[in-house]
Amino acid sequence: MNRIHKTLAMLIISIFVFCGCSKNGPNPSKFSIVGKWTFASDSLNTFISTKLIQSMAIPVGPNDYEQFNSDGTGLISVGGETASFTYNRSNGSTVSISEPEQVVGGMSIPGTGVTAEIRKLTKSELYLYVESVGYNNGITYTYAQSEHFIKN
Repeated sequence: MNRIHKTLAMLIISIFVFCGCSKNGPNPSKFSIVGKWTFASDSLNTFISTKLIQSMAIPVGPNDYEQFNSDGTGLISVGGETASFTYNRSNGSTVSISEPEQVVGGMSIPGTGVTAEIRKLTKSELYLYVESVGYNNGITYTYAQSEHFIKN
């Protein structure tokens, strides 16, 4: 029986090694994030523990975009309102984005910072994934946002 457990353990480890090192997808580090990216879709999933409690598509318009400039600055425009940000792509698979406190549409918006995982980056497509945690009344919520962009 012990021999069967060792064999199964080795099989499981082998599966993780071979699946985890796949080179089938595009390598995000070889493409540039610089440019104007139009929102194709935006979604937000909310979890308690590992249970999905809400999934929603965030409405995007045909003129909504994120612009990443070569100097580390950028703009986001949603619903005709534009805000500035700075970013740093420290490695091939993540980008850190910081938005300073600013006034948008007459409302004061506090500064924010987030690190997004680059799930896919080609010459014409960008997928960003952001996961964050929030707490309310002693319950821990995990928020997972997926953004899909097309390059203009």
